[in-house]
Amino acid sequence: MRSGRHRRATADAGLWKGLNPAMALAAKCVVLAFVLAIVWDVDAAGAVFGRIRDWIESTLGWFYILVVAVAVLTCVFLVCSRFGRIRLGDDGSVPEFKTSSWIAMLFSAGIGIGLLFFSIAEPLFYFDSSQTAGYPNNPSADLAGAVLLDEQRAMHAMRVTYFHWGIHGWSVYVLVGLCLAYFGFRKKLPLTLRSALHPLIGERIYGPAGDLVDLLAVFGGVFGIATSLGLGASQMATGLDMLLGVDPGVVTQVALIAAISVAATLSAVSGVSRGIRILSEWNIRMSLLLLGCFLLLGPFQWLAGFVASSLGEYLWRLIPMSFWIADDPGEAAWQNGWTIFYWGWWISWAPFVGTFIARVSR
Repeated sequence: MRSGRHRRATADAGLWKGLNPAMALAAKCVVLAFVLAIVWDVDAAGAVFGRIRDWIESTLGWFYILVVAVAVLTCVFLVCSRFGRIRLGDDGSVPEFKTSSWIAMLFSAGIGIGLLFFSIAEPLFYFDSSQTAGYPNNPSADLAGAVLLDEQRAMHAMRVTYFHWGIHGWSVYVLVGLCLAYFGFRKKLPLTLRSALHPLIGERIYGPAGDLVDLLAVFGGVFGIATSLGLGASQMATGLDMLLGVDPGVVTQVALIAAISVAATLSAVSGVSRGIRILSEWNIRMSLLLLGCFLLLGPFQWLAGFVASSLGEYLWRLIPMSFWIADDPGEAAWQNGWTIFYWGWWISWAPFVGTFIARVSR
């Protein structure tokens, strides 16, 4: 049962049904004010964000590395301990979605648009030894100043790509999803980030402290969504330019972002069981079809061996890569531009994707 304070804070009918009207309005106002401030002076906003980014990279880079590494270790502990057997729902309940649909929704919501872009761009960037911020300055690949064969360079490129898109990022998502699912489905608390603080502050999660946590989660999610939409729109605009000669400028990208936003809104309004599930399943089917084309039309035996070898290389070097912190300026520039960026991106998406993971994992 929901507490009385939660019932009073959540609207039971009307436009705000199921929501906290004060929190919803506050989040909208903060996001709107933020967007208007950027539009008012784009150059000044860019300069401010640049200074903030530089400060984070120079001061808190080690913290990002440590937080994500601890997230991985925590997930490993939970899987191997008795806590891994706790059901995310009432005792005796059965999963709401079949396993294939659940996996499809996880991948589509978690890494869909980003993976399609960076699965090609990132390893190619590492592979291209002419990039000054790429392979030669990438100490995680042990290639500083080395001249290696193409296959060796490809192996290292895939290893670092697995590192950025593999266990570490998903561990961040999983921790948030586990917290929300446990307190939401086992303790019957709201399926929002404030519920994770219930063991620490109790019923005060329904007060200003809880409101602030949810507001920060919304604000962080906006940054994550903006990054993904920007990258995805840029990718699609470039593709349209190459295929149809469409101008890949700002107008095209804004139109693509609007179209994606409308499609995402319609999918969300239709519900998880219908729109989101169906779109996710078709997304995975098309991705598997694309993968099949690569395997069947390419050198299958070499590709299979290369994937196995690169995965083994990734797992073998997983711990050293997880805790490596650059001190050389050239190495730090690479780590800030790639690893720190990725960890910040995963963390910013964690409240949004974690909530979704919790919702579909009951």
